Amino acid sequence: MTTEPSNDFTLYGHPRSGNCYKPALMLALTNTPFKFRWTDLPGREQRTDEFRKKNPWGKLPVLEHGDLTIRQSNTMLLHLAAQTRQFNAADARERLRVSEWLFWEQDQFLLGVGYTRAFSTFAPQPEPVVDFCRGVGEIALDSMQTQLDKTEFLAGSNPSIADIAVYAYARVAEAGGFDVAARPAVQRWRDAIEALPGWATPENLMPEH
Repeated sequence: MTTEPSNDFTLYGHPRSGNCYKPALMLALTNTPFKFRWTDLPGREQRTDEFRKKNPWGKLPVLEHGDLTIRQSNTMLLHLAAQTRQFNAADARERLRVSEWLFWEQDQFLLGVGYTRAFSTFAPQPEPVVDFCRGVGEIALDSMQTQLDKTEFLAGSNPSIADIAVYAYARVAEAGGFDVAARPAVQRWRDAIEALPGWATPENLMPEH
């Protein structure tokens, strides 16, 4: 016999990480109370033997929900959407679109925009590496512009976990040298996410303490 998980959520993360911001923002947008455990990402606390008991991969974020431990940010979004019944797809077709964007975010957007921002601000890399990632990021942002010229949000007319996943790094694209103003549909979409009730910055949702 199985039991439903409790409503006790604890998020381990750091505000510098877009992947950590995703579940924190989802929890805030769905008005779901949670405990936050600040984890020293720059000091590599996530790589310690003690933290690897929570995540053997030595990565952030980690979300605990009752006796469940969830270790991938987009899996956290799927779990929270199922639990809260918010930011879900409207139908089976849209569910496929949401799934595509979630995989695309990790395959293309994180590699392109997320990594370029990291390399430009706190983790310098050789120029050819940065140039490669920036090229991927430019294509990814162009793909978003094309989609958002057609639909208000990535998977349709309503915001979904696909938008939350991509927004986490799209909000800091300029830090990687990307010109979002040249992509007005992307800028309009970012403004729409930031107008959602409950929206807050990573620093507000994941304070150091």
